[in-house]
Amino acid sequence: MNNLKLSYLPLFKDINKDDLSSLLKCLNVKEKNYDKNQTIIAEGSYIDSIGIVLEGSVQASKTDINGHRIIISNMQKNEMFAEAIVCSNIHISPVNVEACEKSRILWIQFTRIVSTCASSCSYHTKLIKNMLEIISRKNMFLNSRLHVVAKKSLRDKITEYLIQQSIKNKSREFKIDLNRNQLADYLASDRSALSRELSKMMKEELIEYKGNNFIIHDI
Repeated sequence: MNNLKLSYLPLFKDINKDDLSSLLKCLNVKEKNYDKNQTIIAEGSYIDSIGIVLEGSVQASKTDINGHRIIISNMQKNEMFAEAIVCSNIHISPVNVEACEKSRILWIQFTRIVSTCASSCSYHTKLIKNMLEIISRKNMFLNSRLHVVAKKSLRDKITEYLIQQSIKNKSREFKIDLNRNQLADYLASDRSALSRELSKMMKEELIEYKGNNFIIHDI
């Protein structure tokens, strides 16, 4: 396990490499590799550890009563997932998490994060602080998602999503992480309907796009 690479993870921010070596032993971290489309966490399964994407990317999704797949979130390299599940003390996953590509995941038991060792090391306190910061940011992201899916029309959902991406990138020109299928799932829509609406918006000169690259004009 490469401690230098792990030191760049947000969870280990402000923890020096010597302390990190001791902390990793205390946490008893484990790594596991997953193939593309392999299930990492099955909906309804018991989970007691958080995952961190070391390589690749993963996606959390849920299937509604009509069989439609809804994307909850996408996690890229260095991002954490499953923390809300283990923090809730329910431990039963309401979502399915799968690898979008070949991925390597770092697993850490949640109880080892929140329970300090007998010596109450200062770096473990930093770890808990970092964990709370990450959870706070994730909650803000989910709140943004709610603003999108709460819109009544598909155009309003697209508009809200693109405005959020523009603000995030501090530019009217940006690239999104989602392909068309993923974006349709994220918006709780059908891909064909999404493609039609995007085409209409471009004809009306509200937006321009090519692949995942977008420019917004007047929306």
